[in-house]
Amino acid sequence: MLRQCGSAIGDGKPGDHVNSPDKLTIGVSLPKSGRYARTAGIYYSRAYELWLKQVNQRQGLLNKTVGLVIYDDQSQPDKAAENYKRLILEDRVELLLGPCHSALVEAVAPIVESHHRLLLQGSASSHELFRKGRRYLFLCWSGCDFDFPRSFFEFHARGAGSAPTQKAALVYTDWRIGNAVAQGTRHYARSHGVQVVYEEVIGDPPVDDTGMMEHVAASHPDVVLVGLDHVRPDQPKHECVRKALEAGMRFQQL
Repeated sequence: MLRQCGSAIGDGKPGDHVNSPDKLTIGVSLPKSGRYARTAGIYYSRAYELWLKQVNQRQGLLNKTVGLVIYDDQSQPDKAAENYKRLILEDRVELLLGPCHSALVEAVAPIVESHHRLLLQGSASSHELFRKGRRYLFLCWSGCDFDFPRSFFEFHARGAGSAPTQKAALVYTDWRIGNAVAQGTRHYARSHGVQVVYEEVIGDPPVDDTGMMEHVAASHPDVVLVGLDHVRPDQPKHECVRKALEAGMRFQQL
C-alpha cells in the first residue's frame, strides 16, 4: 500500500517511512502553501503522483512497491532544506526528488552533497546550480537556462528557417535567467557562425523600449533574441515585441 504524506505536515515519527524488503520510499519537498503553491506546487504534485501511479502499475522499482513522502516547504528555501534533512536522516528514504524552483534547490543542494544522496530534479534550470562542482544533483531534461537558445540555432543551422541567420541582436534582463540566456546566446551563436551585432541589457523599469528597439533595428539583424526573467512584473516581452514592430522589424525576426 502506498504511503503519501502530502498535506499532513510533520506527521508520524522518525523512521515511520523507513524502507522494507518489499517497499522503496522516495522523498520530496513541495510547496503546498506559500508563493508557489498554486502554480509549480500543483504541477509538480500532479506529475509526481501520476508517475507514482504508473510505476506501481508496472510492478514498482526493483520489484518493490514505491511509496512517496511529501512535505510542505511553504515555498521557503530554509524550510525545503529542513525537509530534506528530515527525509535523509529520519525517514531514511532511498531516493530524493527535487523541489519546484531553483532557489529551493540551491538551498537543498549542500545537504544532498554532504550526505552523498542523489537528487533527481525536474526543473531548477539555473545555469549557476551546475557550475559549483556538485556530484549528486541531476537535471532530468535537455538543458538549463543557458541552453534555451540552443534549439533555435540548431533549427536555423539545418536550413529550416525562412532565411539564413547570420546576424543576431540580443536584449536581456539583468537577472538570473536573462543573464544565463544571454551567455547561452553568445555561446551558441559563436558555435553556429552567427555574429551578435547588437546587445543591450533591459534594466529595471521604466525602460525606454522605443529607443532600445530603434537601436536594435539600426543594427540590421536577421533575428532578435530576447532573454527574460519570468518574475518581472512589467512584462518586458510584450513591450519588446510591440516596440520592435513599431521600429519596422518583422515577426519573423523575433
